[in-house]
Amino acid sequence: IESALNQTFKSFEIIIVADGCSITKALYEKHYSHHAFIKLMEIEKQTSYSATVRNTGIENASGKYITYLDTDDMIGKNHLETIAENISSFDWVWYDDYLMDNTFKHHYNSCRLKYGKCGTSNITHKRNLPTRWTCSGYSNDDWAFIQSLMKLPNYTKIETPEYFICHQPRRVDV
Repeated sequence: IESALNQTFKSFEIIIVADGCSITKALYEKHYSHHAFIKLMEIEKQTSYSATVRNTGIENASGKYITYLDTDDMIGKNHLETIAENISSFDWVWYDDYLMDNTFKHHYNSCRLKYGKCGTSNITHKRNLPTRWTCSGYSNDDWAFIQSLMKLPNYTKIETPEYFICHQPRRVDV
C-alpha cells in the first residue's frame, strides 16, 4: 500500500479485500481508513488464490481500469502513470515485471502471454470488460483470466516494468 501511496499518478483508488482476516482490518483501520480513496471490503474466508477475492475488488471499484497489487509485492513510483499514459485506446495491457530475490536484488522478468509466464502482476484492464476470475489456484487462475482477456481484440504490451514481485513461488518468500 505504501508503494501505491507514493505514485506520481494521483487519480486512483485502492480496494483492499479482507477475506476473514482481522489483521488486515486492523491495519486498515490504524493506517489507511482516513484516506477517502482507500476502501476495505470484508468477505468470508476464502481458499488461497480465490477468484472471489479479485472479483470482489473489481465489483467494488469505481475507476475505469483495474490493476493488481499483491500483498507481498510493490510498485515503483511511475507504475500507474506509465499505465495511464498508454492504456487509453486499449481494453487491456500487459507488461514485464521484476523478481526480487532473497538478497533484495531485482531481476528483470520478461512476461510472455503463455501459461506460467504472465500473471496478475503483468496486467491492467478496463473494469467493465465481460470477463471475471473463474477458478482458483496460483498459476491456473491467472492464466485462465488472461486467456479470457486474450479473446478481446484490443490489447497491447507496454513498456513499464515497475511491478516488483517480492517472492518466487516454491523458492523464497521475502
